[in-house]
Amino acid sequence: MRGPRFHAGRPRRDRTLAVVAAAAVASALSAGCVNLDDVTTVKDLRVLAVQADKPGFLVDLDAPGSAAAADLTATLTALVVDPKGNGAELTFSATGCPNYLDAITAASTTGTSLCLAPGTDGNLPDILRSVSIAPAASPIGPIVAYGNEYHPTLAPFGFTPEQIGAFFSLPAPDPTFANAIQYNRDFGIDALVNLTFTLGTEQATAVKHLVYWPKLDPAETPNQNPILDHLEFYGARDEVTGQPINRLDDMPTISLSAKDKLFVLPAPPPGQTWMDQSEIYPLRVRNGQTHEIETRMVQELMLFDFFTTAGTFGPAERRNEVPPFASPGAQIHIDSQLQLPAEKDLPPNGVTDIWVVVHDERAGESWAHGTVIITP
Repeated sequence: MRGPRFHAGRPRRDRTLAVVAAAAVASALSAGCVNLDDVTTVKDLRVLAVQADKPGFLVDLDAPGSAAAADLTATLTALVVDPKGNGAELTFSATGCPNYLDAITAASTTGTSLCLAPGTDGNLPDILRSVSIAPAASPIGPIVAYGNEYHPTLAPFGFTPEQIGAFFSLPAPDPTFANAIQYNRDFGIDALVNLTFTLGTEQATAVKHLVYWPKLDPAETPNQNPILDHLEFYGARDEVTGQPINRLDDMPTISLSAKDKLFVLPAPPPGQTWMDQSEIYPLRVRNGQTHEIETRMVQELMLFDFFTTAGTFGPAERRNEVPPFASPGAQIHIDSQLQLPAEKDLPPNGVTDIWVVVHDERAGESWAHGTVIITP
């Protein structure tokens, strides 16, 4: 069984987006036993995804500093939504740093999900301390098509050729860091960016990892973002196969009184399947029995997260693999059902936004938006 979606450990690494819901956590801690909103229901400012283009990089271990600067940096674009935004402008900022797995933890007993203040990152050489980030074009307004969706962009972001060359060739600067740096050289190193978004009195934060993998095969290619082309809507599921049936319009009207059902299916580009986009790549893993490091060919796991401004989704997440408890040969289901809201919770005019975000386990992300009309 694979680890949690936001787990940053090895050997199976899923470097995606980590979102900090500070307000909800603080509320839960102060109020004791409370009923929190369903994770799939978007009611206020939320960061649903951060896409990096390019999502990952390969390091030639024979010449680690030889890549061009443009080949080591990526444009970051976030998916930020707020149903109560009312067209207001969004401001944002970013901080970048290297993410040395376990090294900073060992040196300062601080986790590596956030960039640390200067002077708290051990005895690292200056060349390894910072990651380049361009000035943010802030504030920005919502995109024209949807008044509650923002696409803030940050570019470029990533290590320099000199940093990559130094990291993969310099001796460990301190015994505390020696094992951790060697571990990163074996399994890859992250560039880490902390993002903060502010809309009125609301604030949301996110952490994005950009992964630099050691190139293990001459034919290996860098990771690509999965492409979620559009959303498809269906009115039922086949009772035998469980697959969605009865295709609906692109912006269907759903009636509460008629007890309509709605199933949402994320779709790849025409002529492709999700297995076509699930890349096969070499990965270094530590053998649990021999404790030796091995290189294995693995197929990429993809995860689909569902969000809505009214109602809830069940399940909240799908994967492009058969569940471990399913029978051999069972079908893979990546659609989710929208559990319709109560009539008192209907949004104005019944207009309901839906987002689906697809993550691969190597920091690739994509998303699509759809709209449905829910009537009493």
